[in-house]
Amino acid sequence: MNSRLSVWIAWAAIAASVAYLAWTANYPAEAETEAEPDSAATWADVRSDLALLELQSRMVIGISQFSPQEAAATLQQLEDMALSDHGRIAAAIVYSFVDSADGADAAAEILDGIAAEEAELVGQVRSGLTQGVDEVQRESLESELGWFAQLVPPSTPDDAFGDAIRSQAAVSMVVIMLVFFGLCLALVTGLVLLILLFVKRSSGQVVFRYDREQGAERKHLFLEAFAVYLSVMALGSWASEFVPELSMAAYAISFLLALFWPCIRGCGWRETCRLMGWTRGRGWLREVWAGILGYLGLLVFAVAGLILAMILMGVYNLLGPDSGSADMADSSHPIVGMLTGSGGWIERLVLLFFAAAIAPFLEETMFRGSLFRYLRHGWGLIISSIVGGFIFAVIHPQGWFAVPALCSMGIGFALLREWRDSLVASMTAHALNNGMIVIIVLILLGS
Repeated sequence: MNSRLSVWIAWAAIAASVAYLAWTANYPAEAETEAEPDSAATWADVRSDLALLELQSRMVIGISQFSPQEAAATLQQLEDMALSDHGRIAAAIVYSFVDSADGADAAAEILDGIAAEEAELVGQVRSGLTQGVDEVQRESLESELGWFAQLVPPSTPDDAFGDAIRSQAAVSMVVIMLVFFGLCLALVTGLVLLILLFVKRSSGQVVFRYDREQGAERKHLFLEAFAVYLSVMALGSWASEFVPELSMAAYAISFLLALFWPCIRGCGWRETCRLMGWTRGRGWLREVWAGILGYLGLLVFAVAGLILAMILMGVYNLLGPDSGSADMADSSHPIVGMLTGSGGWIERLVLLFFAAAIAPFLEETMFRGSLFRYLRHGWGLIISSIVGGFIFAVIHPQGWFAVPALCSMGIGFALLREWRDSLVASMTAHALNNGMIVIIVLILLGS
């Protein structure tokens, strides 16, 4: 096939796949009706909603022990974050648990506004908040509301009720403060390192090792490989609507097929690995260390993206305040729901391994390996990084408002590829980012 024609076909496939994956990731199928509570899509959305609310609720409970007034103000934000009736019921329970003075009235008002389809659950919660629950009733509530069932008082008086939850919430607040101070320190360090990097590069003391002319005659094969990767993922996403088990299988097949695509099209395996970035660079340890230092610099990009996201949120709320809160509240990864819904440490460790090892390995290979190899040949570093970062961001399921931050991270990973050539550094930085987020979430959830 003519290389120019294959490039046009590849870009058409990429555009169609990105459009489909971006839409399904950021606008997941709505629950069909409340009359169909057993649908997988419905409960997946509810679980994700409750997971995000659980993180926020733990912080509210922690804040209430230091500043009750601040906690009262945050409770209103918690109610606004709820995206489902289950979420609003959970917010009512938190109101009652945190605010001993006015919480009961606020909870009753929220429950009054819940759809009639949830009348049975609302009745159970009303009864539990006023009369308490026994263990059987609590287990029934846990099947619907998860962790929030623990906030409903017992039917028999218990002076120690809620003490363990409040203690864990206080620990969560300490963790948040430590993370915040650590992030500030890492951010300052990263900014200094970035400045030093570009100063030394301008003086010739640091050389960016990526050679964009390598494999110029085969660059289109890597665009084709990336197109195969996204196309199979998109097809798998579509097929999983009918057979959910196909989702992970399609993810694995898309990577393997894309990885070997250049070989199928006539590029040797060793050359494919070299052009893709699967090399040890200047040594494994040195590349890993570069990835650790690079991650500190990446935080500067991430913060810049977060600031842009906050500006966009503000503008969106000014233009459509009635619809903005839901979209902003939904800017979370489904793995948060998986972490809260997983059965034990084995499942959580599997999720941690997937987030901190498998995902960085696959995504860096495809985005900063395959796609970057094609883009960087004809375009400058800035344009190549932005295009790759944007595609990377929009197919992630954190919501549209997360795109600036994710795109910024993608740009930072591309800069690491340009600096080191080997993907080991960007994989290390990506793994650090994902792993730290998952570990912090687990700590905050008290897992």
